[in-house]
Amino acid sequence: MIVAASSRAYVGRPVSTAVVIEVLARAEHADYAATRPNRSPMPILTAEGEQPPGTLFQQVCARMGKPEAPIAFLCLRTDPKDRLFEILRVGWSGKSGKAYVIDAAGRLLSPGLPGDRALQPSAKPWVSAPFGLWA
Repeated sequence: MIVAASSRAYVGRPVSTAVVIEVLARAEHADYAATRPNRSPMPILTAEGEQPPGTLFQQVCARMGKPEAPIAFLCLRTDPKDRLFEILRVGWSGKSGKAYVIDAAGRLLSPGLPGDRALQPSAKPWVSAPFGLWA
């Protein structure tokens, strides 16, 4: 159950985003974990004001309490455009000058090239990548 949030529509509701539910399970055993870029199911409040459903966000969640008996989780939301995508933009270069984040299941997590269907984010796993990348 969400007890406090910058976007009031979330307060009093259960966590509903599969990506966030997954990261909470990881944080329960690893102290903290970060989500991949994710789309908000409802409007969210940012420094620019209220943003519509579908706005990209990432969360870093930390467990409060012991692994076998967590009390709660503290999750902080960030805009991947300001953080992750900017780190990728300045930190990596290749033939195209672009960098991509691929999870362990081979899914593209970062935006692909416009119009390139082969690089669009996918919910279905592709051939597994040999590494993961977190900034």
